[in-house]
Amino acid sequence: MDSPWNDATSTRPTNRELTLFHALYVLGAVTLTALFTTAAISRSIHRNLAWYSFIASWIIGSISFSFLFLSGQWDVLNPNHSICIVSAALVYSAPPLNACTSALLIFPLWYGLRISMYTGKPASFLLNFLVALVPFLIWIIFLVSILVFNIHHPSLVTPNENFTYCVVSQLTIHRLPSIFVAVVAVLAIGFEIDLIFLVYKSYRSNLKDKVPFNSFIRIIIFSVFALVALGSGIWSAFTPYHSITKDIAVASLPVVTFLVFGTQRDILNAWVCGSSRVPLPSYTKVSNEK
Repeated sequence: MDSPWNDATSTRPTNRELTLFHALYVLGAVTLTALFTTAAISRSIHRNLAWYSFIASWIIGSISFSFLFLSGQWDVLNPNHSICIVSAALVYSAPPLNACTSALLIFPLWYGLRISMYTGKPASFLLNFLVALVPFLIWIIFLVSILVFNIHHPSLVTPNENFTYCVVSQLTIHRLPSIFVAVVAVLAIGFEIDLIFLVYKSYRSNLKDKVPFNSFIRIIIFSVFALVALGSGIWSAFTPYHSITKDIAVASLPVVTFLVFGTQRDILNAWVCGSSRVPLPSYTKVSNEK
């Protein structure tokens, strides 16, 4: 089927831009699923629950924003309305999920350092479980609430101006997830600032269980990248037009996630050698990379 934008004006996305947008999300979903599966089944890879929660959330986010493409409705002017209703619910509920898991990814590091400084006891399994579970409970609340609203107000659900996904032409539904993400981003920045202070203090005091510097840098770099991109998304929520360039920038996040977290030594060894043969440092109490 020919794309409806073949004869579109210059303000609308080209076929190449639409293909790039969807290709990034599909590539992100595939590579992150491979990463999640590898870590789950390999005996040589050890990650905490927050890490798995984080990777799973970006798989869900990738599927959510490429839902029209996966449903075969991305190149039609009037996609199936039922699919559009689901697409809008997925699109508005995914950013809060991604924001929460991104923020809580550094929580085990932060909490581990706090505990190491005072008691030496690791976080309980229940606390780690809640850290991994809460973002998905929030996601379900957003998803179900927006889906119910969409079902009762189907006339408000339409494809966005770039035809990359469906949106709701109602300001409260449109802005509430963005405001939530902004609040979480502020809290995440606070955690990161305190974490930097804790890492510095642990090195100054020769704390036994230090955070490996490369692990710390990976998480901080991705967190900054994610917050900048999400901030751009928040700004876009309050403007009448969503640039395809901004959509593509945000679509690159899942791929960046894979490049940051899928290129760690034990992951690469598991893929290349089938096991981790290179000795890894011991930092069981405070790191996301055991």
